[in-house]
Amino acid sequence: MYSSLKSKEKFEKKRKSSALKLFTVFTITFLQRYFIHGFIFSGKRGYINSVICAFYAFAKEAKLFELEELGGEYE
Repeated sequence: MYSSLKSKEKFEKKRKSSALKLFTVFTITFLQRYFIHGFIFSGKRGYINSVICAFYAFAKEAKLFELEELGGEYE
């Protein structure tokens, strides 16, 4: 639900999605959270949190891509 709101907000601000970002956002977000932000030191909890944050970032990009394809309206 929040990913839908955020993607709609990005769409209204004329932000663009790209296929490259769609395919890399999950990995980049995971690596940032897990290693750079230090979630690696939190064990399983850090790993799971990093995966959830990465999926959220992917969902926002995927929904933004979908909005652009559909002209601003979800099906």
